[in-house]
Amino acid sequence: MVKQSGEMETNPNRGWKAYLSLVVQTLKSLLLIVLFPISFIAVFLSVFPMLDASTRKPVLDSVPRMFPLLVLVPGEADGQLRGHFVYHKDLDEFLETHPEHTFLIPEESEEAIRAQLDRENRYHRRDFDWESPDPWRAWFQIDEREPGRQKLLVFATWDDDRVNMGWYEATDQNFTPTHYKFSFDPGLAMQSFFMSGVITVFLWIVVALFLRRRRRLRMERMKEDITLFDGIANTQERTPASDQR
Repeated sequence: MVKQSGEMETNPNRGWKAYLSLVVQTLKSLLLIVLFPISFIAVFLSVFPMLDASTRKPVLDSVPRMFPLLVLVPGEADGQLRGHFVYHKDLDEFLETHPEHTFLIPEESEEAIRAQLDRENRYHRRDFDWESPDPWRAWFQIDEREPGRQKLLVFATWDDDRVNMGWYEATDQNFTPTHYKFSFDPGLAMQSFFMSGVITVFLWIVVALFLRRRRRLRMERMKEDITLFDGIANTQERTPASDQR
C-alpha cells in the first residue's frame, strides 16, 4: 500500500514535467516561426541594395542607347531656356533641329527648369504611352558646378518599372558620360527574393549544424564527467575494504 501511495505521489510531478516540456517545445517552435521571416527580411534588406548598386556601371566604350541627357534650348515664344530630356539614341536628331542648345544649366534658371520638367512628367497625368516624347518620370541633380563645367545625374524613364540613370560631365556644347544604371525593378526584386531565400536557408542549416555539434560535445563531456565521477566513487568504496585487510 505504501508503494502504491508513493507512486501516486510521483505521478503529479511527472505530469507537470510533461506539461512543462510541451510548453518549452511549443515556445521553441513559435520562436523558429518568428525568427525565420525576420532573418529572411534582414537578408533581403542587405541583398537588394547590393544587387541594385551592381547595376551602376562605368561607361567605357559606346554610350548606351537609352542614356538620358538634359539639353536646354531657348523657347520660341519668350526665348527663355527650356529643358528637354533626350535619350542618346535621339540626340543627333534633336541637336540638328535645335542648333542653339546647351548642356549647362544656369544657376539662376535651375528652379524654373526643374519645375517645368516636373510638370511634363507623364505620371502626373497617368499617361502610359511609351511613344510619347515626355518621360514617365524624370529629374536631374547637379553634383558639382564649376565655371563652364557641371557634373550631373539625370534620371529619365519611359516606364514606372524601369530605372534609367546617367552620370556625366557637361560643358556648353559637349558631354562626357561616366556611369550608367539600368534595371527592371520587379526582376531585381524577384532575384533578390530568391537569393535571400537561399542565403537564409543556408545560414539556418549552418546554425543548426553548429548547435547540434555543440550539444553533442556537451553530452560527451557530461558522459566523461559521469564516468570520472563513477571511477572516483568506486575508488573510495574500495579504499576502506583494503584498509580493513
